[in-house]
Amino acid sequence: MENPALSEALTLALRLSPKERLYLISRVASSVEQVLEETTHTEPWGQRAERLIEQLDTSAWQDLDIPDVTTWLHQLRDEERKQRGRDWDEVS
Repeated sequence: MENPALSEALTLALRLSPKERLYLISRVASSVEQVLEETTHTEPWGQRAERLIEQLDTSAWQDLDIPDVTTWLHQLRDEERKQRGRDWDEVS
């Protein structure tokens, strides 16, 4: 089942220089990519990201038993500062 328009386009494309053929190929591929993106991404990216985050297993985080995240973060930073051996905020 041959498409006459496609056969004619191919005949014309084969008359182009290699550089022109590469340009034609990139344009055709780009147009296909745009169509695929439009058909596969029907929902906004934010909704897709939110759905992905909801699928994550966060049970390990809950097992950490951290009552106050801010205090925990400050403790981590203090430990890292001690490991470095010098608090650059206090150096004058």
